[in-house]
Amino acid sequence: MMSLDIYLDSVQHSDYTRIISETSTIDQSIMPLKSWDIFSEDFSTTIQNSKTLKDIEFVKSFARKSKWKNKIDGIFENEDFEALIITDINQKILWVNNGFTEMTGYSKKFALNKTPNFLQGEATQTATRKRIRTKLELLKPFTEVITNYRKDKTPYKTYRSCSYKRATKALRGSYHLEITTGGSFLAAGFWQPNKEDLFRIRKEFELDRSYIDEILSDKKFTKLFEGFQDRHSLKVAPTGFDKNHPNIDLIRKKDFIVLRKFSDKEVLSKDFHTNVINSFKAVRPFFDYMSDVLTTNLNGESILAE
Repeated sequence: MMSLDIYLDSVQHSDYTRIISETSTIDQSIMPLKSWDIFSEDFSTTIQNSKTLKDIEFVKSFARKSKWKNKIDGIFENEDFEALIITDINQKILWVNNGFTEMTGYSKKFALNKTPNFLQGEATQTATRKRIRTKLELLKPFTEVITNYRKDKTPYKTYRSCSYKRATKALRGSYHLEITTGGSFLAAGFWQPNKEDLFRIRKEFELDRSYIDEILSDKKFTKLFEGFQDRHSLKVAPTGFDKNHPNIDLIRKKDFIVLRKFSDKEVLSKDFHTNVINSFKAVRPFFDYMSDVLTTNLNGESILAE
């Protein structure tokens, strides 16, 4: 009993003397908490989301104090970020978030009162810098992609990406397309589903994996996509699931994502947009099946509100 010492430490001395003779220690070693891996599934995501919200709130507060005219909510809508920088009109850095240091290797102290020029290097395009400078003078929001460099001289990963969610609560799943030199890909599925959806998916795969296996092994599907990605799988069985279950490889997953990679040649070909659309169509049976799972209970009854 892990709380016994806390309890004993809080009683009066007379009571302690009376009951101490009735207490004893156990011979077995205390085992680590078996629930830690399950708790940590959502913990890292929760912490990261908390950091992101904190950064956004700081920018909003800064905007209010500085009387910005930009619509800050619109800037952050549907945008993921790691590093944030606030500069003045002369591009001197006034503030950076913790993600800036994690991404670049430069400390906040080093960055403050400098212009972001120290992040630029050989592959930073002059034309892009000129466009940024021109747009800054207009004092309006804009988007540009620029190659910067970390403290260790390695370049940032620069890319264009877009993500889409299916419409309505009945149609589940998301598409993601990312274009970057030497690493373009299309992903589809369920990335970091909430704990309710994750539990429902695992219970489905615990009961029956034949449907998902049939979808993932279909020739039309395997011609375009790899199977489920394994990068976010648990090392142990989730709480409440048998570690020796024959479907444990599916049950241990935290994401259910399929991937199609594209070479630079494919991206630059005139048929690229057609290949992307065909890929989206090919993944529909997977999405339709998973939508049925996530909108019904284990008895097959709809959980959608009438």
